Amino acid sequence: HDSMKKILVPTDFSECAMRALKVAVSIAKENNAKLFLMHIVNMPSHDTNSSVTSFESTTEGIFLLQLVKRKFIEIRKKKIMGI
Repeated sequence: HDSMKKILVPTDFSECAMRALKVAVSIAKENNAKLFLMHIVNMPSHDTNSSVTSFESTTEGIFLLQLVKRKFIEIRKKKIMGI
């Protein structure tokens, strides 16, 4: 019984990270593994007395989340993921 194989690939969307992703895609194909791409956004902490309760509701947060979403879409369009 084979357990499900998973590969987690962190990315900062740099050229080096894209090369690493291509290698991860090859490894995933060879091993019939699922590939998960992850990007971490460093969110500043907010004052608890502030009316802003979450980073996602700030202008900066909205911009960063939209930027990351566009980057993931670009990767899919380039078919780097082998889809």
